Amino acid sequence: MLPLIVTDDPGLPDAMKEMARNSKPKVDISKDGSTWTIKTTVGDKVNETKYPENQEIDTTNIMGQSTKATLTVDGASLLEVQKFGDVEMQVKRCVDGDMYIVVSHLVKER
Repeated sequence: MLPLIVTDDPGLPDAMKEMARNSKPKVDISKDGSTWTIKTTVGDKVNETKYPENQEIDTTNIMGQSTKATLTVDGASLLEVQKFGDVEMQVKRCVDGDMYIVVSHLVKER
């Protein structure tokens, strides 16, 4: 299932919007106890992150930026908050029927 990626937020970094528009990422999500693993493959780039639920971790995003990230369950969705540089961004992931939907938007510049 390929994701529907919504990237129309004018505050998102241009490189991130460009990658989302031009890529066909493969995303694998799994859970072991209270730890979620999200593995994203875009072309030859692979990013796999293990998120202990509701705990901030240091990680690297698919763009290669060092981030602090927290993953929480929000109803039927996974909500990831990434903090990098002066940016705080939310990435919400959910499945709706046959569609995997990813919505990213800038929450604030810190």
